[in-house]
Amino acid sequence: MRSALARFRAIMAVDEAAAWGARRILAKGDLTNHGRVPEWRHYADLVRRSPVPVDAAPGNHDRAFRFGGTGLAPEDAARTFDLSMATPLLV
Repeated sequence: MRSALARFRAIMAVDEAAAWGARRILAKGDLTNHGRVPEWRHYADLVRRSPVPVDAAPGNHDRAFRFGGTGLAPEDAARTFDLSMATPLLV
């Protein structure tokens, strides 16, 4: 996440969803900005503190490191940080 404010908003959104009775959350697309390790670490921290399970469907930004730079593919991030991640679907 790009800023402390964005991180705070994400935490509040997860807590609010749980307060409204969500039993599970689906985070869809662009979980990170460029798929870099610190970004995945921030996402994993958010998921760990969630009061309900969080599943994810990665987006194109989660693989953006492939176009220059280093990072983790969503599948590798799922293994590294013990995340629930949907396998890629081709439509």
